[in-house]
Amino acid sequence: MNAPARLLLRLALICPGLCAAAAASAAPEVEAGDPAHHLRQAKLFFKKGWMADAADELALARKSTAGQAMYEVWWMSSQVAFERANGVKAREFAAQARTRAVTAEEQQQSQGWIDQFDANMGFVEVDGPQEGLKTRLQLERSGLLFDPGQKRYLDRLALDWRERSDLPLKAALPTGDYLINGQAVTVAAGQTAALRLPFSAIGNKGMAALQVTRFEVAGGVTLPMGGLSSLRPAPTTQLAVTVPVKQVLMGAMVDLAPQWASLGNDRLRAPGGWSGGARVGTELFTSLPLSIRPSAVLRVGQLPAVPMACVAAGADWSCAVGEAGPGELPVLARGTAWMPGGELVVEYREAGRTTALGAGVKVEVNAILGELPGSGEAETSGAPLSWTLSDAAVRGASARVLANLSLAF
Repeated sequence: MNAPARLLLRLALICPGLCAAAAASAAPEVEAGDPAHHLRQAKLFFKKGWMADAADELALARKSTAGQAMYEVWWMSSQVAFERANGVKAREFAAQARTRAVTAEEQQQSQGWIDQFDANMGFVEVDGPQEGLKTRLQLERSGLLFDPGQKRYLDRLALDWRERSDLPLKAALPTGDYLINGQAVTVAAGQTAALRLPFSAIGNKGMAALQVTRFEVAGGVTLPMGGLSSLRPAPTTQLAVTVPVKQVLMGAMVDLAPQWASLGNDRLRAPGGWSGGARVGTELFTSLPLSIRPSAVLRVGQLPAVPMACVAAGADWSCAVGEAGPGELPVLARGTAWMPGGELVVEYREAGRTTALGAGVKVEVNAILGELPGSGEAETSGAPLSWTLSDAAVRGASARVLANLSLAF
């Protein structure tokens, strides 16, 4: 290869690196403190749905003199605030963006959003009976809301209000009628409505006052344990009603849990399985759209199939509660039992609402304190067999896992 060819080859190898370096030095650098950097990060977080992170980046952008003058910083701040259900700040930021609009398109964008906001939204100022109070707020709209964006906004605001908030506070709401901790207020377009909550609507006492009577339907399975662990899991249906009495939730229920059991080589369904009882509980108030309700339960009902082991004792059979072993006759007997226990219901309701349909899970654990009759007859393929029982006590436990639906009425 001659000298000119070698020179051209070296230039071809060196040029890409030199050109890339020159391009990098010519490109404007964006430092972490630059509002353009924070704006770019905020847009990325907004697309990902990370609204809190987007709001933090925009707050940093607004701290600088350059960021204060940027239309996009204020416009993006308005959109993020609205997505976070802060309509008051959203409108303030949109008004700031309008004053910094440079093009006719920016002016039209910001002014159009403000006009739409003022035509469909209003404000409410919520105060307490005295200064320095904090409370959870329960927000419910009276009537339907068809706009999906406004509905999403309202759901997020209702969920935020489940946290304790300092009073007084001001919020933007879609126009319409509302209940805030049970107190009625009407929000008109572009207007501010004032609502002063009484002491009876403050704190857990106020939240408990919002509870409503509920009808419940549940279905699942009962798992026998302890002395009845040899029995098969029983499909279970439960109907219940829950009534609020001040801060306590009182309930009554009726259950059907038909029992299947093995008797020798046969698998039999025992008749009965009804029980009924009452519960006393309360609802734990959280910031989540969940109803968490622990309760103490007391039921009384049938034991449709209790296994016994019997041995011949003259003309009769002598039996004991338990599984039959080699040389023993397996027999099933029916009895009754008290069933004290505890229950936990966790159900989802529409964010911030007490009167909506609820769906969740009910878990219950009970002790079984039962008793069988002292004597009886066992059905056989031939003549009935008479038996006697020396110890009629039945001790066991059960666990229930049920899917639960509740509806206010």
